[in-house]
Amino acid sequence: NRFCRPAHPRLRKYPPVICNPTRVQRSRAGTTATVERDRDGRRDARRSESSQRHGRRTVTTAGPIPATKFNFPTKLLIVSLAALAACLIIFLRFYRTAEVILAGRIIRLFSPYQTYVDTNRQIVYFGLGGPDPLGLKMTPECTSALLVLPLAVVAAVMIFLRPQIARRVLISLGIATIALIIVNQLRMLLLCGLVSWFGTDHGYYWGHTLLGSIVSVFGG
Repeated sequence: NRFCRPAHPRLRKYPPVICNPTRVQRSRAGTTATVERDRDGRRDARRSESSQRHGRRTVTTAGPIPATKFNFPTKLLIVSLAALAACLIIFLRFYRTAEVILAGRIIRLFSPYQTYVDTNRQIVYFGLGGPDPLGLKMTPECTSALLVLPLAVVAAVMIFLRPQIARRVLISLGIATIALIIVNQLRMLLLCGLVSWFGTDHGYYWGHTLLGSIVSVFGG
């Protein structure tokens, strides 16, 4: 124990007392906290009076933001999108078959020669009876299913994070899917046209390596 004088300016006018240094530190901390609370209270009182004087209303919120509740249709929608992504992988062969059948019907509308579709091997033959017949196989790398797959996954994640935008996400997913299918068909139609115009070697090279890639990039 020793003589000590309180540190706060308001208490220095009182005579020193015998005290313990540990108690002095505790008293200093308590006095400082009390003064800070008084200042905060006076500051809040001034703000409240100013707001009432100018006709403004102060709204305070307390507590955490409630978590988003998923109803049954939202859960069903998320599960359906996940199932769609899984089906695109499991039934990729059937998707390729449907896409090559569609390509054969479109090519038949513009080609003056015969067209044949081999559904077992996913190949469309065009230019039959002409000078440059050719067959195009719809491989997994050339199908639009691998482009629709990540869109379905992203749509499911977006709906999971923000269920209130589910309608807009579904509309965007539908438009993007249709656009990808159309672009892939246009790429195959362009390839057939280039082969008919410039022959098998030059037409296939420019249609598959350069112009076809440009159509896929800009169309996607």
